[in-house]
Amino acid sequence: MKKDENNEMRIGDIFNSVNGLQRATPRPYLLTRINARLNNPIKNIWENMATFISRPSVVIAGICLFLLVNISVLVYKNSTSTIPAAERSYTTIADEYDDYNNLATIDNIENQQ
Repeated sequence: MKKDENNEMRIGDIFNSVNGLQRATPRPYLLTRINARLNNPIKNIWENMATFISRPSVVIAGICLFLLVNISVLVYKNSTSTIPAAERSYTTIADEYDDYNNLATIDNIENQQ
């Protein structure tokens, strides 16, 4: 029973919350400012750029360019990695080993004299 009374009170509070509502009114002279802006024939550079960029042909060309750059990066990345990683690591290890042996040989020659 207490839940029903609580629900009734909540519903009553919800209905009473809309009692003081009024119609929204704009600020003074808002319509005058809007009309002045619409009738203003002078556009600055930012409006001209926004108008140009928002054209569908420019948007489609931009998206195609973006996709073309991404695809070319992927293709270039795949074409440069033709040597498997295992072969490169063996070559690097062999080169380092040869350099170490050369240094050890020079040290041995100096120590023997």
